[in-house]
Amino acid sequence: MKLIKELKGGSLSKTQVIKNGKSFFVRKKISISREREYGLVRWQSQIRKLQTLYNYLPNNTLPIINMGYENDNYFFDIPYLQNSDNLYEALKKGISPKLITKKVLDIIKLMTKKKYISNKGSLQVYIIEEIKRPILKALDANELNKLKLSEKEKNILQQKLINSLKKVDLLIDKFKETELFECLTHGNFTLENALWNYEEENIILIDPYGETYCETILGDISQLLQSSESGYEFISQLADSENFDIIEYPIQRIPDFLKVFSKELIAGIENEVWYLEDITILLHASQFTRMFPFKLENNPRQGGLFINHGINLLESLKC
Repeated sequence: MKLIKELKGGSLSKTQVIKNGKSFFVRKKISISREREYGLVRWQSQIRKLQTLYNYLPNNTLPIINMGYENDNYFFDIPYLQNSDNLYEALKKGISPKLITKKVLDIIKLMTKKKYISNKGSLQVYIIEEIKRPILKALDANELNKLKLSEKEKNILQQKLINSLKKVDLLIDKFKETELFECLTHGNFTLENALWNYEEENIILIDPYGETYCETILGDISQLLQSSESGYEFISQLADSENFDIIEYPIQRIPDFLKVFSKELIAGIENEVWYLEDITILLHASQFTRMFPFKLENNPRQGGLFINHGINLLESLKC
């Protein structure tokens, strides 16, 4: 076996393209001992999700072909799709946003046909864990100057964080009895976590994960909006190259191909019986609060930028 290249990994994992004879496969490795809560637990969840998705969506998912142990890592292998890019890169290279949105909507409609029993109150748990707790963590980190912000940014963000907790407590109470439509989901459906197969003009789902405490398709929608309407991948790259004010989220710089995708996405689902605008906004906001603990360790200034954007999204909700 020969290592061909390293791919972008996430959540402490390592993703490699390996050649074995004349065939290629992708190996996803995770440390057995290091930060198991954020690494191994997520890796295990991906395996279970991949198995479920492949069972129901074999044309849009890759099968697990092998698992094992290597040095201080566990691994699983999936086939390597050579002529492909993730959806963000495919859009960036000029593939029609309307075409990709149509294919995404086709997958979403297939997933909603696999309906689950809903769990009342799961949204309340999600808000506490993925919105309130990160905001409290951000308050402490910002007060201790861990975010590498200017004094002006620090003071503005601190006040916004404090004010947001009042809104969050009202939301926790508002949604305590909520029962969402639940079905098969990807669980981490960003534009980076799906591949565009150029030869077949087809989407292949990768890196799924159970992230929302309930299997709501609105979670998948919110993650696609995180990538498109909020331009997460684009803004992340921008923030790596420029040092701009974190309080002014540069939404006006998001490329048109992402704006078209987000508009087409909403147009394609807004009449569905399961679509709820306020909960979609809530979950969209949560994608930027829930990443804060990880950002704090790896890129604290971006942590401040994105949690501030999440708070701005929450402000549009009525309690």
